[in-house]
Amino acid sequence: MDGKCFKAHAVNYILYGRLLRHCHDRISDDMYTKVGMVFLIQQWKGPHRKDAQNAIDWALTGWAMWPLAGLTPAEQVKGCSRCPHSYDACPGTYPKRMSWEFAGNWKDSGCL
Repeated sequence: MDGKCFKAHAVNYILYGRLLRHCHDRISDDMYTKVGMVFLIQQWKGPHRKDAQNAIDWALTGWAMWPLAGLTPAEQVKGCSRCPHSYDACPGTYPKRMSWEFAGNWKDSGCL
């Protein structure tokens, strides 16, 4: 993402941040605040998880409405290479289907 490498689970927190921001903007309830979001992540991750701050950084990026605003967090994985699979859109702008084989390999399943 943005030419940087991240662990897949961390990037999912963008969606969490955007979801809570959406609720915050539409529901006047103290439950949906930026501070509350950070607190819930800290509770979920626990005090000893090294990846808690990274999850918080991604959630705050989502809260800032990334990619419209906000910055991509610092790179998490150094020295990774670009995935060799093509994700080019199929005719009609549909994405290609990718599936995960039991043996642990990505398989290009073609266009929809």
